[in-house]
Amino acid sequence: MCGNLAKLLARTDLPVSYKNPDIHEITVSGDVAVVRSTWTLTTEANGTQDTTKEEGMDIFRRQPDGRWSIAWFVAFTTRANTLLR
Repeated sequence: MCGNLAKLLARTDLPVSYKNPDIHEITVSGDVAVVRSTWTLTTEANGTQDTTKEEGMDIFRRQPDGRWSIAWFVAFTTRANTLLR
C-alpha cells in the first residue's frame, strides 16, 4: 500500500476516487478500537478506468476530548492498480 500510495500522490494527472469503505467488523476495548474494512479505489487515464479493492485494518485511539483518531493502519491489495504502474 505504501508504494501504491506514494505513486498515487505523485500523479497529479490521474483522477482518483475512493468510495466509502465497506466496514466488516468493529471491535472496541476501552480507548482502543479496531476496524476491518475494504476500500474500493478507481483511477482513470486516457479513457481507461481501473478499479481495485484494498483490504485494511485501522487501529483507533480515543483522544482526551473523546474523538477517535487513527493511530495505525495496514492495507493491502491482491492486484496492483494498472494505471499506477
